[in-house]
Amino acid sequence: IENYYTVRQVAEKLGNKSPRTVRQMVLDGQFGKTLQTGREHLVPESGLKAYIQSHLGDPSPYQRNFTTSGSGDGNGVQLQN
Repeated sequence: IENYYTVRQVAEKLGNKSPRTVRQMVLDGQFGKTLQTGREHLVPESGLKAYIQSHLGDPSPYQRNFTTSGSGDGNGVQLQN
């Protein structure tokens, strides 16, 4: 099971990005393959972590912003393959 995040959630998790900037980053493929549901793009947690690792360094300071599998806290959408 992987968590997926909306553009707004990704902007909040990155701290200093606007949703418009994140939307453009999604369209540019900076988070890898995303899911599109209507007009909304969902960013996989693995893609967000990879972006943080390659652009910001160690993702562990951001870890508190990620949900854990099965947490059900509403901070991400969990999809099961």
